[in-house]
Amino acid sequence: VSDEDSDQTLVTFQTEDAIRSVLDGRLDEFVDEIVEFGIGYAEVSRKDHQLFVNAFREGEITGVSAT
Repeated sequence: VSDEDSDQTLVTFQTEDAIRSVLDGRLDEFVDEIVEFGIGYAEVSRKDHQLFVNAFREGEITGVSAT
């Protein structure tokens, strides 16, 4: 366990053990959730990138030039 030799006192349990116990028998459900999150995040990222490109092309980002 990667945090077993940690001196911190904020978290008083092994996080890997806690995660493993929550996911026990639910790995497929977890994978589905992660995939769904990733697809949603990709959509947001594409929209944000398009907003950036449009603003850049219109000169709305001061202090940054194409050259």
